[in-house]
Amino acid sequence: MRSQRVVLLASMAALGACTDTTGPTGDHALQVNVRVVNGTATTSAVNASPRASAATTVEIQSVAFVLGGLKLETAGLDSTVDWVFEESVVIPLDLTGGPMLAFDTDVPPGVYKELEISVDKLEMGNPDEEPLIADWPELADASVLVTGLVTRDGGAPESFTFTAALDIDLELLFDEPVTFTAGDSPVTLVTLTIDLSGWFIAAENVLDPADQASRSAVESNIQASVEVHKTD
Repeated sequence: MRSQRVVLLASMAALGACTDTTGPTGDHALQVNVRVVNGTATTSAVNASPRASAATTVEIQSVAFVLGGLKLETAGLDSTVDWVFEESVVIPLDLTGGPMLAFDTDVPPGVYKELEISVDKLEMGNPDEEPLIADWPELADASVLVTGLVTRDGGAPESFTFTAALDIDLELLFDEPVTFTAGDSPVTLVTLTIDLSGWFIAAENVLDPADQASRSAVESNIQASVEVHKTD
């Protein structure tokens, strides 16, 4: 029978400097990839005459996401019960668009209709998450960490760090229920895509990462940019 352990591939310790260009590998029944869309694009103002001191360009240089776990929901066709795995993992995204293997796991045999993936903050005081916070101190009580350069009208590029405590529940309803067996089940591959192109823009204006008045709009953009789908 397959073991029911989850291998966390995208933690700081596992990924190191993230220099592996061969793509994700795994040999378990359920695999979850994370892939960036438009990661190298720079957000620029469309308006010809932006107001003084307004942000005119934002260049994203790095992004880290916190995934809070997985849940498979039973299809209700047999004695299968919901399977839940709750352990956070930090994903330092590959902005070139290369897929990153976040979870590589076997699950209890059964028939499942839906997969849920959560984006959730690392909580200060949670002993299970203290090692991750030690590696990623800027993600304490946050689920998204962005660094980059912001240029304001008439000025030179300046470094910025943006964090957000987003709580996102992503649901993937399978076209047909997926069956996992006690033997060698075919691999079920799921991909979470994140489109960075619209994070710091609204109504053709650049959103300044350092401007608290822009925070709500940026957080909404990030939440809208994340999708999950089954990869055939």
